[in-house]
Amino acid sequence: MAAATAEGGGAAPGRGGGPTPLSVVRAGIGLATDLYDLTVLNALAFGCAADAVGRRPAFLASAALLCLGAAGSATAGAVGSLGPYEVLLAWRLLLGVGIGGEYPLSCAVTAEGSGVETVWATVRGARVCSVDVLRAIWFPLLGTTSTYFLYDVVSWGVGSYTSSIFKSDTRAGTLWYMLLINVMATPGFILTMWMGKYGRRTFQMWGFFGMAACMLTVGLSYEHAPMLVLVLVFGLQKIFDSAGPGATTFIIPGEIFPTSVRATCHGVSAAAGKLGAFAGMYLFPVVESRVGYPAMLQLGGVISEEGQAAVCSAGPPPTIMLVGMAATAALTPPYTARTLRRLRALADADVSRTTEVLWSGVSAAPACPRAGSRSSAGSEAELASAASFRA
Repeated sequence: MAAATAEGGGAAPGRGGGPTPLSVVRAGIGLATDLYDLTVLNALAFGCAADAVGRRPAFLASAALLCLGAAGSATAGAVGSLGPYEVLLAWRLLLGVGIGGEYPLSCAVTAEGSGVETVWATVRGARVCSVDVLRAIWFPLLGTTSTYFLYDVVSWGVGSYTSSIFKSDTRAGTLWYMLLINVMATPGFILTMWMGKYGRRTFQMWGFFGMAACMLTVGLSYEHAPMLVLVLVFGLQKIFDSAGPGATTFIIPGEIFPTSVRATCHGVSAAAGKLGAFAGMYLFPVVESRVGYPAMLQLGGVISEEGQAAVCSAGPPPTIMLVGMAATAALTPPYTARTLRRLRALADADVSRTTEVLWSGVSAAPACPRAGSRSSAGSEAELASAASFRA
């Protein structure tokens, strides 16, 4: 999520004044730096490349672009008719391409651990573009892309303008508010240590719910409660964020897909998230200018003085977070470490079994047509054999 910073001097104190020019410029620089937020093809390209040619070559290419962009940014100066800031922008764009490639690659490599290339080489025949593969993975892929998208809409939309929402009378006061909000996220990171015990799906659902509840509380009391109280409640929201979808929307796509298509599926999920980030950062100031911060953070409809149509508050944030919770409940598998071992045993060589294995412990598993001509008896025998893997 974009880091929250305080506006510079000259910002009018008070609440609901709208994003300052400096905060808008800062958000624009953030988008330019993270080019992958604008060109989702970057995440898709690196994900597909990692599955096609191997993790190592794609990872090296991404790291090389990242290092080159960072070095160029550090030494940027005027070149010909281009000023130093124009040159810096070009290098930052290149840096963003490298960072974007790290999204699908870092998680896939981490999930696979050592011996990545050996594992990949045994299953590289599968491709996401295959009709059979798409039929096998579309359900969990819909879950990872939708939740990643919904989370980033709010994470970037609200997070990029936090210093405008929680503004003090002084710049120093606003800086302290931002520091407090970010420090309060720390317990959330610690809570992820218990994610293996209670499950990624559970953490993601409660994370979405907690974020919605906190944002709704801030919106309803925005013009009535002291600013410090609002900051503390929003800081509590950061705990649910960092322990919930802030972590799980990145982790889950790297775990639930077979090795042969893992990087591609993570790239597709990350690309959906980047679309959400762009939508959130673009729409937040537009909606805020019509309805104000309280309506942006509370649940309900608002009619502007000009009689324009009601905007159901992102509401956006609480509404979107609750939709994210529902999407998690419906589309995210309740998998465990044992499930992943069964997936590795059955689905790496036969990707068509992915959805079946992920929901194998649920009585009402989603229907997913299988590819190939395996007999039902043979498939059940394999599934029974894989059940010997214990957590």
